[in-house]
Amino acid sequence: MVDHINQAGGPNSVGGPKKVDQVRPEQSRPAKAEHTPHQVRTDRATISANAAEVARYQEMAELHLEAFGPSDRSAKLDEVRQRLAAGYYDRPDVVEKIAGTLVEGAAAETARASDLETAKRRTEDGFYDKPEVMDKTAENVLRRVLGRSPGE
Repeated sequence: MVDHINQAGGPNSVGGPKKVDQVRPEQSRPAKAEHTPHQVRTDRATISANAAEVARYQEMAELHLEAFGPSDRSAKLDEVRQRLAAGYYDRPDVVEKIAGTLVEGAAAETARASDLETAKRRTEDGFYDKPEVMDKTAENVLRRVLGRSPGE
């Protein structure tokens, strides 16, 4: 049997493992250069731009699944159907709770739209370019990231 791992040039060969360049999308691969006897040859792996994009989408899907659970909502739908059949959603306390949730959601959406308009107006007016605003924004970002104000 041939040991392909330890054959000449393998990771356990006299010269040790070969240097591997950083993986780059295919479109950014440099042109091939001629090697002189004094240059070290390196191995390269390329990933097409399409494969890199697919990998990003797969990672995003995994993060979404981790954050929100499986997309199969059939168990939740079955529970809702059972509650509908039993008259759960006809109870005054449940109707009031659902109505309150809808009103709160609509109010929050209105507030977000208002905040967005304010931010657009401030951007156009150059408000965010002022040094004191940039300092305060940086301080707020650091407080959120570090859990404390800078210099504490």
